[in-house]
Amino acid sequence: MRRSMLTSAAILLLAALLRLNAVTYGLSAVCLTVPEEYWLFAAEQTTSLYNWNIAPQGALTTLPGRTPPRPLLSAEAQLADRLGLRLAGVVAGLVTVALILRLGRSLGSNWWWAAGLFTAVAPWQVASDRWITPYDAAPLVLMLSVWAYGLGESTRSGWRRAALKGVSTAAALSLLLIAPPLWWLAVLMVVLPPRPHWRLILFLLLGGIVVFPALQTPELWLAAAARWDLGVTSACILVGLLLVLWWRRHLSRWYISALVVVSLCAGAVTLNQTTQLPQPTAEEWELVRWLQNRIPDDEVVQFDFTVWHLAPVVACPMGADIRFQAQSMPVEFFDVRELASPYYLISNRVDAVSKMPYISQVGEHFWIGRRLALPNVTDIGFGELVHVLGYELVTTSTTPAGTVDLRIDYQFGANITPDVLAYAAFVHVTPENDPLTNSVNISDPFFAESGNTGSRRVMLNHHIRFSLPPTIPAGVYAVRLGIFNVYTGEKVGEELILGELVVTGIN
Repeated sequence: MRRSMLTSAAILLLAALLRLNAVTYGLSAVCLTVPEEYWLFAAEQTTSLYNWNIAPQGALTTLPGRTPPRPLLSAEAQLADRLGLRLAGVVAGLVTVALILRLGRSLGSNWWWAAGLFTAVAPWQVASDRWITPYDAAPLVLMLSVWAYGLGESTRSGWRRAALKGVSTAAALSLLLIAPPLWWLAVLMVVLPPRPHWRLILFLLLGGIVVFPALQTPELWLAAAARWDLGVTSACILVGLLLVLWWRRHLSRWYISALVVVSLCAGAVTLNQTTQLPQPTAEEWELVRWLQNRIPDDEVVQFDFTVWHLAPVVACPMGADIRFQAQSMPVEFFDVRELASPYYLISNRVDAVSKMPYISQVGEHFWIGRRLALPNVTDIGFGELVHVLGYELVTTSTTPAGTVDLRIDYQFGANITPDVLAYAAFVHVTPENDPLTNSVNISDPFFAESGNTGSRRVMLNHHIRFSLPPTIPAGVYAVRLGIFNVYTGEKVGEELILGELVVTGIN
């Protein structure tokens, strides 16, 4: 008995270590949110154990008095709340492992500890317990139902036996609400046992429909039943393990050894999954922020293999309003993909981007190549409003009263609001050696006239044309471009010299 208790304690300790490892991952940065928890940030949900106001996308939006559903979490969610939910899942997972061990011992199985070990280290079980998944309580409810039924069968007391059977039935039926995809399992667990208590079943079923708001309409429940997650997967695999534990209570050493090997491999996979979670350094975070501020929507971005792990962090589905296609580097001789030309190529080697028209460096170890081949390609920012990507003084020589044509290619900043309409470009034409004298001073409200000021939007081939004064003296002039607030006159950033304009005398 003491040896069994020590074995059970060791398995539970191992299960706790695996589940608590990285349990705080992603809590301090929304861009590190794991895919299993994306559903927490979605307003449209099919089912939830944590929120009463739920609805799938497009459902119940036109009913009078209907309060629109809200996401369970936002990017500014309290860390303690998410951590508390994760720890509750860890506790539920440990109770599930403990019940597996207890059930195996009560059945007299000689491999009860191997079954518990497999449940303790399996990657799907650990992930569903560590992260907040919609149906992560399904394995625990399943084990409670089986455990209560088995304990009721071995109890002689009439009232205690009836109470345990009631607990088993209630737990089985609760799967209809806790994990709707397992409705078939709930039906089997209620119908298959001999002498089912139909009155109790009907009472609990009707009571659940009335009490739980998750069954607001059949549409909600059907939408939830069509959704699958790690909790449902864990419960289904647990059902198979319980059936084998029931039918084959005694296994040979070879089978037990094979199960132990499988468990060790599963534990290795679990640990490897943890090591694969992105853990950006300070310099990598600088790269992530740069890309999030500069990647235009619906573009292809190619990541070198050394920075590929940052692609999901840059995408940041729950915290950044950005859409792009992440593309890995081609594998020579083996890659058969039809790769699109990337807008950006990111690498930690400068030679990898050396053939790109323009190269930006972030930190000391990252280089970003940009595909656009523009005249006088550059990357000059005016605050957070706009970045000039290229420019050209199309007219390099003219006469007084002549027309000057200049071109700029630019990109809007990442956080564009209607306030940018108060800003415009100015063009100054100044004598070569006298930058304070403006022979020409015009403004161009390109923000208002662009027609599309979306965040990170790239606008190419924008032309500004103006006429020189008839009285301008002949000479060499500098053409300067800048940004200013039309209401306050305040300049944003420094002036950009586009080139030299030669004004010749009148022929």
